[in-house]
Amino acid sequence: MNTQNNGASRLYINEINKLWDECIKSTIIEISQSLGLKHKNLNYLERKIKNVYNDLKRNLIDTYMSVDSPDIDRHKIAACALKAIMIVKPVYIPWKAKLKFIFSKEKKLYEFIDTKFTEKDYKYFICANEYVAWSVATSIVDGFILIEDGKERLRHALLLPNPFPESDDDYLLDLCICLHYTKSRQLSTIMLSNTFFLLEKYSCRKIQCDNLEKAYIDKLLNDPNNDKDLDELKEEVRKIRLSLQSANEK
Repeated sequence: MNTQNNGASRLYINEINKLWDECIKSTIIEISQSLGLKHKNLNYLERKIKNVYNDLKRNLIDTYMSVDSPDIDRHKIAACALKAIMIVKPVYIPWKAKLKFIFSKEKKLYEFIDTKFTEKDYKYFICANEYVAWSVATSIVDGFILIEDGKERLRHALLLPNPFPESDDDYLLDLCICLHYTKSRQLSTIMLSNTFFLLEKYSCRKIQCDNLEKAYIDKLLNDPNNDKDLDELKEEVRKIRLSLQSANEK
């Protein structure tokens, strides 16, 4: 192994060590505890996730990038982290709870398992590892979403689109369920990377639009010549957004 490759290996190790210490470990513990589930031995998980992450990263660089540059951007880091966690599956349902869940699912008696858990809770149990993976991946991208607000640049979390705003469905839960039923090793890392890039751009645009909408409404509400109430102003802004969207689609 030459000197250049040794340097690349050190970069891989330093990067994933930081991810494990600052994000992955705490997310696994937090989500498994919040859902009342168990996680595998942390020493085993640290070693396994790091190894899988580094393999995915090397493969991504060898396939899509110059071998001379071991650095990858935040979207590719997030994609490798998500896929590594899905492959390793750090969280599991304790066997007694799993048996009760499977039996009750067949009988469709969710409410009789435990009154503190809902059907939605059990769906999160099923896709707990995907929930961990998505939480880690989005937290990696979160720190880079900076929005101009006057003289400041403010950080914002990654946003998911809400295709059905009037529905009670949980879009994140549906997304994690889809990931759960996808064979993790067949997921394209570069496709995931592009997805995170698009979500970041969407988040920035959504936040900017919301800020402009708020500023527009505040300005009109403070205008003594304005005789419209808040609902009328919001409807006016909605129509403007729709007209702009229609113009962009043509």
